[in-house]
Amino acid sequence: MKVLFFSICLFFVLEACVRESNSPLGSGSYSPQAGVPVSEIEMDTCLPNDAYLRVCLKSTGERKIVKVLFVYSMDSLLREEYRDTIVLTLANDTTYGVRLLNLIPNISYYCQAIVQNAEFTGVSPEFVFNTPSSDGSVRILSFISVQTYQHIFMHEYTEGEPDSVGLVWGTDPYVRLNGHYPSICAIRSENNLSTFLYDFEYGQTYYCRSFAKKEGKVYYSEMKSVQTKVASVGKISTSPVCEVSDCSARTGYMIREKSATNIKRMGICWGDSPRVRLDSLGETGSFVTGKITEYQQIYLHDLRPSTTYYVRAFIENAGGIAYGETYKFKTRPLGQLGKQPWKKIVSLPDRVVGVGTLAACNGSLFLFGSHALWEYNLDTGEWLRREEMPGQVFFPLIVTAGNCFYCSQRTVGYSKLWKYDVEKHTWEKLLNVLAEDEVYSGVFYEGYIYYKSIGSALRRFDVSDNAIIPFGYNQLFNGGQYLFIIDNVLYVGSGSNFARFPFRYYAWDRLPNFPIESFMWTPFVTEIDNRFYLFGGMYPYESFDLQGVPLTFYYEPEMNKWIRVADCPIEEGGVVDVRSEGYSVVEGGYVLCGRHIWQYFPEEDVDSELVAE
Repeated sequence: MKVLFFSICLFFVLEACVRESNSPLGSGSYSPQAGVPVSEIEMDTCLPNDAYLRVCLKSTGERKIVKVLFVYSMDSLLREEYRDTIVLTLANDTTYGVRLLNLIPNISYYCQAIVQNAEFTGVSPEFVFNTPSSDGSVRILSFISVQTYQHIFMHEYTEGEPDSVGLVWGTDPYVRLNGHYPSICAIRSENNLSTFLYDFEYGQTYYCRSFAKKEGKVYYSEMKSVQTKVASVGKISTSPVCEVSDCSARTGYMIREKSATNIKRMGICWGDSPRVRLDSLGETGSFVTGKITEYQQIYLHDLRPSTTYYVRAFIENAGGIAYGETYKFKTRPLGQLGKQPWKKIVSLPDRVVGVGTLAACNGSLFLFGSHALWEYNLDTGEWLRREEMPGQVFFPLIVTAGNCFYCSQRTVGYSKLWKYDVEKHTWEKLLNVLAEDEVYSGVFYEGYIYYKSIGSALRRFDVSDNAIIPFGYNQLFNGGQYLFIIDNVLYVGSGSNFARFPFRYYAWDRLPNFPIESFMWTPFVTEIDNRFYLFGGMYPYESFDLQGVPLTFYYEPEMNKWIRVADCPIEEGGVVDVRSEGYSVVEGGYVLCGRHIWQYFPEEDVDSELVAE
């Protein structure tokens, strides 16, 4: 009995101690759990972009409150990675005030308070509130494109008069303007904001939200998302090897398509193995890296004389290492210089502005500029300024026929046809209306100028009678950037499309597409010994510099294919403008490259051989 009595007494003593330790502060009530602070959240005011709430302590015991955190999110689970946290300061002995800024209108927010004393932590019940709709003074439309090359494109259009606009983005589907996410903000000058997002991971979903600030308020667009591609290996092309001497050679590389993301390095590797790779260069092998750019020429040095090499371009990105075509070449014996398939003929005069189309006739080169006609005499090596051109704008039909040039001139609603006599240096207008629409390209053959217009119509102009004769329609594709004729067959090219029209059959025949995966526009066509070459006019994947790359191809009709040969040399590296503003066929292999005229010599282009894969 004594044991039972002392046990009952001890129980009442312990209960009294517990009750004494939970004496409330301010409210006079008791906590349901010993020492754990209890709180609730109440709404004060709520606007579309901000809200004011109160965290009310229901009981704290005698233990001093050391910290109160307020967490909120648009995620009902209040996950750590999606929530915002605010450290609160006590407003009085029982209430904490919290101001939420930069809220998104018409969205549900989930909140909780975390209250800590010296020993325990208490969490309030979840509190949910909805922000009202925006006042409509600023409306934002945002657009996001898929990943391209090394960026994501984002465009924003804002209606209203905001002070500034921008966007926030990240992997959080509840992305907002709170300092935890990358943001791009620009002072508004127009209603449009376009930008590129970099430094993203591949195979990941990203979320973007545009915002606009006006008079202290923040307005948001709807959330947009994009799935970035899984990093794939790039595609790269190797330039044919040329200018091979006893110790050096010239080659290069070009990115083949825009899938080349997150490029780490790119360049050329060479060695004595037909399957040369970075990990199998052989005894004579090495590699060199170049600029991370669309196109680059590279000179190989310190080669051994009289040695056979295999060379190929490589590209390394997040997806791995990929290789281009393999070329085989042999260095010359010690002391021998390399052949030169490309030779610089002359630089343009400093007074030449508005460079246009190059043409050849009677031993001279003619440059059709925006105002004047310039002649370069190949025998004397002199530039002469000829007659002022009639009018201001010439469109791309300059055809050499005998001692004359036939040129189209664009005017409002129609095209004029002019003839320039090279020997007399005189202009003569032939027709006021050359065709129903503007003329794009043409070639002279057996007394007729065959030319293409914007549409599918094919026409011919009788030089002797000054008459236009309808000739037919290309039903395979519209337009035409270049025309040439081989063995009584007319060939027409437009972009990567290629077709032929045998005169004896009078029927169109579509040919295989151009062999380079690139956009092609305004190529330069030249004729050397009845073989037609095409230069430049090609843009690797999506070049933002409106310039071409100096690739060179010739057409082999028996094999029905374009064959790549030595690239036109460039002096300053990078992409270069190999062009003709018109679509004339230049005889003799002359090419306008930047402010220089080069000439191509096929008999010197014998240094390399493409190795079949």
